[in-house]
Amino acid sequence: VICLYLYCGDGHSAKGFVSAGFEVTGVDVVNWPDWPGTLIVRDARTLDISEWKGRVDLLLASPPCTEFTRHTLPWVHNPPPPDLSHVEACFRLAKEIQPRLFVLENVRGLQQFIGPANVVRHPYYFWGDLILLPRLKFRQKQCLSGGNTPPHMRPILKSRWPDDLVKALASQLKGAAHGAA
Repeated sequence: VICLYLYCGDGHSAKGFVSAGFEVTGVDVVNWPDWPGTLIVRDARTLDISEWKGRVDLLLASPPCTEFTRHTLPWVHNPPPPDLSHVEACFRLAKEIQPRLFVLENVRGLQQFIGPANVVRHPYYFWGDLILLPRLKFRQKQCLSGGNTPPHMRPILKSRWPDDLVKALASQLKGAAHGAA
């Protein structure tokens, strides 16, 4: 089962999909040395789809969320309009690649720009081809502004999905991808 993972990050979430039997290819602008599969170091907005069209079972995307989070903070008044180009690229690629399943994960603030999420497992919001996810207790996204966490790693660690969520999502999407085949 082939998964193309846009804005894949450091590979923490991808490990759960690999464990579930997906062949995962990630796309990110950072060359993550411990990425658990094939990694294409490129901006997803410029991805050549020719080798992917009709071959992808799951197109998974987790585009940058900082600008959308800003729109939900009570102390931020009149933030500038967010750059939707990453999100638009995900939907464009889903249309062009024609995967069996498409799932986009982001934050609550994106809803005011693209509509309500299909599934919410607070603080994780999902759009696309989803079936029900179990109601698991997830940790709040933690503040990593202090301590020993290097500043460049804080957004990465904060954006990681909990292992239980990855396991449930990977398991159900693999079943759905097989059912759609």
